[in-house]
Amino acid sequence: MAVVPSTPPPKVRRILFVDDDPEVLSRFRDGLTKLENGWEITYAASGAEAVNLAGLQPFDAIVADMHMPGMHGVALFNEIIRKHPKILRFIRMAPEDRDLLKNCIGPSPQHLATDVDAETLEANLERGFQLDAWMNDEAIKRLIPQLTKLPSMPTLYTRVTAELQSPSGSIENVARLIAQDPVMTAKMLQVVNSAFFALHREISDPNDAVMFLGAERTKSLIMLAKIFSQFDNSKCAGFAPEKLWGHSMNVGELARRIARSQGLDAKVCEMAFTAGLLHDVGKLLLAANLPASFSQVIAAGKQKQIASNEAERAAYGTTHAEIGACLLGVWGLPLSILEAIAWHHAPRHGAHQRFSLLTAVHVANVLLYETQKTPAETGVPPTQFDTDYLSSLGLTDEVETWRGMVTGAE
Repeated sequence: MAVVPSTPPPKVRRILFVDDDPEVLSRFRDGLTKLENGWEITYAASGAEAVNLAGLQPFDAIVADMHMPGMHGVALFNEIIRKHPKILRFIRMAPEDRDLLKNCIGPSPQHLATDVDAETLEANLERGFQLDAWMNDEAIKRLIPQLTKLPSMPTLYTRVTAELQSPSGSIENVARLIAQDPVMTAKMLQVVNSAFFALHREISDPNDAVMFLGAERTKSLIMLAKIFSQFDNSKCAGFAPEKLWGHSMNVGELARRIARSQGLDAKVCEMAFTAGLLHDVGKLLLAANLPASFSQVIAAGKQKQIASNEAERAAYGTTHAEIGACLLGVWGLPLSILEAIAWHHAPRHGAHQRFSLLTAVHVANVLLYETQKTPAETGVPPTQFDTDYLSSLGLTDEVETWRGMVTGAE
């Protein structure tokens, strides 16, 4: 049996923080010290000092302000990528500075708000480290160059996010933005009128659909719809995108219900929906970019009577789960969502040994596969619970309760 790569063990991270403002350096020094994450953080007051320090000792990441006297943030990062290409780069900048990134050598640095707080900075660094570990997995590195059809973050998602963050933003304005996109409108209405929600009336107004789903679920659906629409014309024998859409939607909603049953707050429950909705996007990437190869993998899984993720690992050395997490990591999704996507077939390899988004998505995915046709009809064995994982969390007895939440998902 193939060995599933696990989340790398913790290591001491070395961070270089650069800003010419002494007050900013002091604020982050105090904030990051309180987080007690065990990182070694070095502070530099200029780009030139940062370049010198990077030449004297190794760093895992550098965080710098865009506007500094002497050496601009872009000039600093261009110097860093020439001499130390493996250092992760994070730039603090205002939205209007995006055009300046066109002058960056190589991939653009990851963006942070100018006024980012210490906790948000820590979360972004952790996500960057995990994504870097996935992207440097040998199997992923071999496969990524073949994935030429990679979707960009949807413009509609960016507009909706900006609307929700605006002081004058409203859910009604979000609905108006949705209504301007016929494809997205149709997908939203399909979702709210699905059997899973069991509404007593049909919703035909985008405004009503957005009001019912809420802001976070609406944004998640925009992301998934973008990925699906980009791959509408892909032809991959044995792969049914329309079935994957329904499965993804149902896993998202069931994961949200499971998270809510465990007493998680509303924001985390919505994140469970997002993770469940997007957990299989890696299959779309494989079907669109490697249709002939992926079709053979699907057929091999049926012939050998093994689960799809096992057939993928045998062929590619990795699975749709890790591939999807890599794409969505580039889009900037939170680490907890990325982990839920990457390990939904192998939750024991996640970082947290407690109920989490990963637990909710793993359980929801398995329960919904249970409602599908029998192995004799599909030719593929059903996805299995990671019983050791659930037992270690003391959740084995919860499965029957969660199974009762599936009604209406078929």
